[in-house]
Amino acid sequence: MMCNPFAAILQQARHALIDPSHPSVASAMQGAGWVIIPLLVTAAIFAIGFTVFSRAAPRVAEEL
Repeated sequence: MMCNPFAAILQQARHALIDPSHPSVASAMQGAGWVIIPLLVTAAIFAIGFTVFSRAAPRVAEEL
């Protein structure tokens, strides 16, 4: 469940803003190395979305 990028953001926000005794993302995922998975998923989705938008942007006005 912690591989979901939004879950990692919520977990870290809980730790930082609400209760410091709540486990951080690194401790919830049993190690800091696993934190890179949600970051890579987020970066990949952003890159794919940016590529699709860049290719479709010139035709969006005509198709609407």
